[in-house]
This record gives sequence, structure tokens and C-alpha cells, in this order.
Amino acid sequence: MLPTLGAVRTFTENDVDVVRDLTIDLYQIRQARIAPSAPSLKNRLRSRVFGALAGHRPDDRSEPLIATNVRSILLFRYDALGDYVVTTPLIDAIRTMAPNVAIDVVASSRNVSLLRADPRFRRIVVLHPQHAFHPSWLRLRRLAQEESYDAIVAAVFTRMTKAAVLAAMAGRNAKTVTVRHDERAAIYGKVFDIQVPHHTPEHWACTMERMAQAMLKSDIPAPPLRQSIPLDNVATNHVIDQLSERGIAWNLRESANVVGYRRSPTIGRKYVVVNVSAYSPNRNWSVHACTRAISMLAAEWTDLHFFISGAPSAADNVNEIVQQVSRSNVSAWKGTILELLALIAGSDIVISPDTATIHIAAAADVPCVVLFAELIKVAEWYPLGVPFRAILSDNPESLVSIPATTVAEMFVDLYTSRA
Repeated sequence: MLPTLGAVRTFTENDVDVVRDLTIDLYQIRQARIAPSAPSLKNRLRSRVFGALAGHRPDDRSEPLIATNVRSILLFRYDALGDYVVTTPLIDAIRTMAPNVAIDVVASSRNVSLLRADPRFRRIVVLHPQHAFHPSWLRLRRLAQEESYDAIVAAVFTRMTKAAVLAAMAGRNAKTVTVRHDERAAIYGKVFDIQVPHHTPEHWACTMERMAQAMLKSDIPAPPLRQSIPLDNVATNHVIDQLSERGIAWNLRESANVVGYRRSPTIGRKYVVVNVSAYSPNRNWSVHACTRAISMLAAEWTDLHFFISGAPSAADNVNEIVQQVSRSNVSAWKGTILELLALIAGSDIVISPDTATIHIAAAADVPCVVLFAELIKVAEWYPLGVPFRAILSDNPESLVSIPATTVAEMFVDLYTSRA
């Protein structure tokens, strides 16, 4: 049974320290220490595999690289969209501290469309998303024949054996960097030269930024901690055209941290993006609960338009919500990932479970109402740098217990606080 506070709780951007303290207490978090790996059969096998992957590497390669000497870095970011957005402080810190660096990225079919829209990358290598070996991994061996990387950064949170295999394939001479796994640091240290600790319950974006600082020695400091997103010109213009046809305004804030696109705001009604789906089942927002919340909001805020969105697998749920609410200012949103980024970036507020949409919104400086199932997720994945209202379920395995009235109240509180 996952730990819980036992009641539905709400938090704002001013409660980050409160959330941190509650998380430390609830999960009984203590200062992380590198523990010797338990002598289990699995760990003995891991040790042998990592030792073989390491080859004849020097014992201590933990010193940072001189930033002015770094010419190319390979970044592993082959998992989810939200994880990629949270990684962008690392990308921006690298580019600031080592201005002459070229960054190549290892992506997957899950996030490649977003990465291809990002001009910060020189080259993108696409792997199959499965965790077990796939022939697409061999692309990294071919890549190693073309490029001698100064550093390989595995900015991933799980499946470290996969990351180690890929790092060994991409270049044995490169400085290798990843997030530290306290219980297996000695094993993973056979392949990874620099292991950066994640100080639970800090935001993961902070950990990502510290990876750049641990890897590079530079006279240029890292930029202020912000997430960022790329906006594709074609996709964004298509979204703006669709909104204009409905008399709805697209308003990218001047404070939005976007790459590759700028345009003056258009004229029309404001809109809200409502996302109903998430990667993990315990973070999906039910049709019944969403319908009740949006029915209340759409009836009261008739000058706002509410776009209901979700993953392709949630298309039936999205359509059912729109049909049940049955108001002219509520409609389903259908479009590509790049179009969804543009839609979120120009919105007034985002309502969503804990998933990629809130990090996209935070990068564009869009306030958020976020539904969380687990307290530790509030601490480590809240929308960074923007006003927000977080609603925490009393059941870490579901959002069902969050009342629709609470969602509506938090929206009104956030919306009116900015008036």
C-alpha cells in the first residue's frame, strides 16, 4: 500500500516547502547515502555485465570536463514527453556553459516528433521504445564510428542497464554521466564516470541542471532554472488559424520560454486546455469526474472556451465528455503533438492530471490546475515556475476521490487571482 495523507489536499506555488516537508515525513526520507549493493545473484550479474561494458576504463574519471574543450555531447532522452521537457534545464545549461558544443540526442518513437522540432539538436538517432535489446540499438555503434563524443549523458531515471549498454556502444572514451542510483552506485560506476545524486524530494528539473554543473567546468554560470519547449512554425500557424476561425485568441506570453517561434497575440476569446489522460493508470481523470467539473466551469465562465484533449487511446473518453457537457464553449481538440504544444502555449490555463501537459504549460508560463495521486509526485514534478493549484488525492492509486467541486474551486481561485 502506497503512503497517503489520508485526505484530499490542495497546494499552491507558495506551498513548495510545505510539500517538501510533508513528503520527507510521509515517506520517511533520509539523507541519501551510497550503500553497498546487496550480494544477490541479480546484482552479481549486473556487476559482471557492467564490468564487461566498461572495458579498461581508468578507475577515477569523475573530474568535470573543461567546457571550452567540449565539442560534442550525446544525450539519452528516449522516454516520455514530460521527462524530455523536465530535461531542458540540462540542455540549456550545457549550451550556456559550453557555447561551442553540438548536442546529438537519442530519441524514441514516443518523443521524436517533439525532438525533431527542437533546433538545439544537431542530430537525432531514433530507437525502438522497448526496454529489451532491439536491432535499432546498433545505430549507436554506427554513430560511434562517425563521431567521437566528449561526453555521453544518460538523462534517464530507470532501466540503467539499457543506458549502460547504449553508452558503451556509443563511445568508450567519452565521459559518461547519469543520475545516481544510491543502492547500485558501485555497480553503475563501472560504466558511468559521474553519477549525480537526486536529492529527494527536490524537483527533477533541479537534478537535471546539476548534471550539467557536475559534467562541465566553466567560467560561464548556468542560466536561471527554467524549462523550455520548441514551437514548430507550421504546427503553430495551423493552430492559430483554427482558433481564429472560431473567434478564439492565441496568446503566447512574453515570458514564455520557447525556442523557434514568436508571434504577436491574436484577438478573440480566451481558452482553457483540459487534458484527461496520463501514462500511468492511477493518473487518468475519469469521464464522470471531468464531465462534472467542466460542466460547472463552462456554465459559469461562458466567455472562455474549454478544449478537452487526451492521448489517442482516450479519444472515446474525450468525445463522451464533450457530448455529456453539451455546451457551445466546450469542444474536443484533435491534433498532432506539435499542435498540442502550440495550443497549450497560447492558452490561459491548463487543467490536467500529473503528466507532460503541465510541464509544457510551465515552460510557456501558463498557470495550471493539476490533479496528483501521490504526494511525492507533487514535490518532484509540480509545474515549475508558474502559479498553480495542485489537488492531491487521498488514494495514491487513483484520482477518483478528488471531488469535481474541488477542481472547479481551484480553477476559479487560480483564474481570479490573476485578474
